Amino acid sequence: MAGESEGGGWFDEAWETVRQWVEKVWEWGVDLVKALVNTLYDMLFDVFLRIVDAVLTVVVGVIGGIGELISWNPAEYIGDLPSEVSNMIGLIGLGEATTIIIGAIIIRLLLQLIPFTRLGS
Repeated sequence: MAGESEGGGWFDEAWETVRQWVEKVWEWGVDLVKALVNTLYDMLFDVFLRIVDAVLTVVVGVIGGIGELISWNPAEYIGDLPSEVSNMIGLIGLGEATTIIIGAIIIRLLLQLIPFTRLGS
């Protein structure tokens, strides 16, 4: 009986070993749950990014298709005009006038990009 009162003997050592084993298993389980949650988060985020990528791929395709539809070249139509009309267009300087007007419109739009500038619109 004297051995039992001093420190508990083999039972306390066995109990401590079991307690340490249960703590290690618990820590392993907690780490496993954390890893599963992180993996699930990464998977859902990847699915979201794949959906965004697919939508943007479709948008790029649609924009590219629209660009092909709007490939309007006025030079094709000027060549079809009668020679008298194209001669008159050259004499009155319609090409130069169009260039000046388009340049003025572009400059006006660029000036409206400057903050606190209101040029009539």
